[in-house]
Amino acid sequence: MEVKDILKKKGAKVFTIESEDTICVALKIMNKHNIGSLMVMESEEILGIITERDILRFLYYRNCKEKENNDNNVSMKVSDIMTKKKNLITTKLNCKIDTVMDLMAKHKIRHIPVVENEKLFGLISVGDVLKAVLYITVKRREILEDYITSSY
Repeated sequence: MEVKDILKKKGAKVFTIESEDTICVALKIMNKHNIGSLMVMESEEILGIITERDILRFLYYRNCKEKENNDNNVSMKVSDIMTKKKNLITTKLNCKIDTVMDLMAKHKIRHIPVVENEKLFGLISVGDVLKAVLYITVKRREILEDYITSSY
């Protein structure tokens, strides 16, 4: 199974935000759509990704670790804390699910954009990958059961 197979099933809709939007706007969009990440875009260009984890880590270091609360952090810009394009881990449409799982595990990420020739085609979450692996496992079991029962 490849990434394009997941996108066919789940759809290629990706929620986006602009880098100058505030963290509060990002949280509002994520909450409204029950999602954990937003692609940061400028027109059709990928600038990066912002995730729940980015926001939580930022707020922790800003409010808990440093114990300072000088400004309203949720009014800061997405560009202040997003993962920038140069550090963005991406995958391609024909990438195998095993490879995507390895990338996610190696880089400890839960969301991976699907990009071909600098164009965004979708976003895969760890949940999408797990569903695909479960589907493959169930299909393999069914094939083996059919093989075993038809042999007799």
